[in-house]
Amino acid sequence: MLVKLAWRNIWRSALRSIVIMTAIIIGVGATVFILAFINGQIQSYINNTVQNEISHLQIHTPNYKDDYDVSLFFTDVNDKVTQISELENVAAAVPRTLINGIISSAKASRGVLIKGVVPDQEQTVTKMNEKIIEGTFLNSDARNPIIIGQALADKLKIKIRKKIVLRFQNVE
Repeated sequence: MLVKLAWRNIWRSALRSIVIMTAIIIGVGATVFILAFINGQIQSYINNTVQNEISHLQIHTPNYKDDYDVSLFFTDVNDKVTQISELENVAAAVPRTLINGIISSAKASRGVLIKGVVPDQEQTVTKMNEKIIEGTFLNSDARNPIIIGQALADKLKIKIRKKIVLRFQNVE
């Protein structure tokens, strides 16, 4: 009886009911679309970060992430890389050096995170070599090869093969 009464009440004003149902359908559809779009962007961001920056896993000394101190480093890096490479389900392992520093050009300077890599090995973990717009990926023939992003190059007002200076602490 109650369902029958409700059904009659819905269709008492058919135009109003259709407008409300249409609004609900459009609202739910738009919400599902927006959530799917945002989820896709988040997944894309995560995949790009893993493929181009941090990889799937990083190993640091215990207190490194607390203060990024230059003295917190592994002494037997090659042994650790070899041990990790031999583990099951490990596609590749590469050593890196991470240090905070300052990059300067004749026009400007900026604080940066400097990543020291072994070029041949780095290509097995990240796809940075595919992202190069100008120049080559850390050509071993060059004297001091470096890769910087386009946004940083614009901020420093430099072009390819221009002089820049990196300043950072060393262990001493």
